This record gives sequence, C-alpha cells and structure tokens, in this order.
Amino acid sequence: MIIVGLCADDWGFWRTVTGNLKLTGSYLDGYPQLTAEDRQVVRQRIAELMALIDAAPKSSKWKLRSKIGERVKWYKDVEELADR
Repeated sequence: MIIVGLCADDWGFWRTVTGNLKLTGSYLDGYPQLTAEDRQVVRQRIAELMALIDAAPKSSKWKLRSKIGERVKWYKDVEELADR
C-alpha cells in the first residue's frame, strides 16, 4: 500500500495520518446516517490500516524525526501555504 510506505518514511505524515484515523474512529457514533454495520466496517478498516502502518519498518529519517516528536511542528498551517 502506498500510504503505508509514505507513513514509514515520513514521521510527520505518519503522525498526521494516524492522528486523523484515530479521530475518525472517535467521531463515527456522531453520524446517525451510518448503520451499526457501517460503523463496524469503518472501525475494522481503520484498525487494519493502523496495524499495517505500525508493522511497516520505519526509515532512518523517520526514526530520527520521531525522537523530536511533537516538540517541533511537523505541519504547515494554511496561512503558510497561502503565502507561497
């Protein structure tokens, strides 16, 4: 899977993707349009994707950046992107 490879190479991307997957799972019950079966399918797919991401061997660059963690911002704000 392409997403797994990208997450294994880039700590910032990994942090953003895994954070959003967890957030998505936590919001599922807030969508009454989804059936219980729909929610279960989404939760299962999130769990499968998280397992693949976690199991993938991480690059040296990823490991070095992970030591810094969230102390240093890993993303760009929308305003920063608009200034380009």
